[in-house]
Amino acid sequence: MLFILIKSISVGTSLWQGRYKSYYIVNESYLFTLYKYIEHNPIQAKISEFVGQYEFTLLATLPENNLAVIECAKHSQLIELLKEDGILEHLQLSLNNDELQKLQEEQTRKIVIEEHELKLHKQKNLEEHFNAVNNKEKRNIAIVNALTDGYTQASIAKYLNVSTSTISKAVKKSL
Repeated sequence: MLFILIKSISVGTSLWQGRYKSYYIVNESYLFTLYKYIEHNPIQAKISEFVGQYEFTLLATLPENNLAVIECAKHSQLIELLKEDGILEHLQLSLNNDELQKLQEEQTRKIVIEEHELKLHKQKNLEEHFNAVNNKEKRNIAIVNALTDGYTQASIAKYLNVSTSTISKAVKKSL
């Protein structure tokens, strides 16, 4: 058995072979969707019936549950976020199909290093995002798509030769 283990390691095979995956978290929307996914995972696995019931999730350690936060989670960003209004309620909502699709999309996005920073590889350049735009409605949709693709409001505003407040308004209208 040890020989097989050593042999598999020497040829570069992972012991877990893809069972565990690691992804960069580069935006807040993805982060919150991951929080929901993690907290709902025990329900999907039929280990618990509701969020916060499974003792090894962070929501199980809320003060009303009388469980201590495990050592590795004591400095979790989520603990601080739970103090904000609406976060707990958001985490208790089930993941919808759009959120599950976004999780899959984010996990397949490529990451590049630009100027010593990790950034999402952009699927399209700005010209491709805006080439078929012929009215405000299509422009606003293209703006949201470009933002989703990792462009900043400032870079989109510069490309379109408009103010950043125009970009912000377009985003608000599309929501």
